[in-house]
Amino acid sequence: MIIFDRPFQVGDWIKAGDLEGTVEEVGFRSTKIRTFAKTLICVPNNIIANMALDNFSRMPKRRIRLTVGVSYDATPTQMREAVSRIRELLKTHPAIDQDFFLVNFTDFGASSLDIMVYCFTTTTVWGEYLDAREDVCLKIMDTLAELGLDIAFPSTTVYLRKDEIKTTEATPDKA
Repeated sequence: MIIFDRPFQVGDWIKAGDLEGTVEEVGFRSTKIRTFAKTLICVPNNIIANMALDNFSRMPKRRIRLTVGVSYDATPTQMREAVSRIRELLKTHPAIDQDFFLVNFTDFGASSLDIMVYCFTTTTVWGEYLDAREDVCLKIMDTLAELGLDIAFPSTTVYLRKDEIKTTEATPDKA
């Protein structure tokens, strides 16, 4: 089945169950996979043929999904501008696929106002993808800084309430 269906070929990065690595050899009885820890796993084809298989080498593009948390002191106007500028950043970024991307203010988080950024890179090469992701993240940071917005971090606000204690004054006995 592996030989006829060809769900992967030598050089492909695959994941099947707990097995993940690069295919080094596809034989009639087994497939050899080099793990990222550089060990070699020999898997009988009848076992791998019955597993759900991810072939990362056949991805047409890679996904970037970020949640950018902005501190709660941001105004609605600042949030609208941040979303608009991040959309424009993705629209003009050479490493971002222009077919589909989303940028929206999505949540009032526990410690932040959350902006979801969802897009795809034009490359599937791991190093180039990481470079593109880093560049997008840094440009988002620049954009937020230009708008005077802070990236939020998990925090807790404690409010202290001072209750007034009612006291009664002792009055002297009338005699």
